[in-house]
Amino acid sequence: AWEWGGGWRLLLDVDALAGGPGRAEDASLKLGKDLGDRVMLSAGYRTLEGGADVDAVHAFAWLHYAVGSVVLGF
Repeated sequence: AWEWGGGWRLLLDVDALAGGPGRAEDASLKLGKDLGDRVMLSAGYRTLEGGADVDAVHAFAWLHYAVGSVVLGF
């Protein structure tokens, strides 16, 4: 997370997994705004790509979508 003044943030989240039969990558980039001490709203882009390539299955997918979040701190 990169924080700017005025409660604005740029949030990057990346997860990946690779193994013998296949792989998967999941990444999102969101712009967030603090609405108080314990609440943040964010919106952005997320992509998920991966699949398996073995004798029984050959399947790959690449998904793109918009994502929104509400974060509540306790």
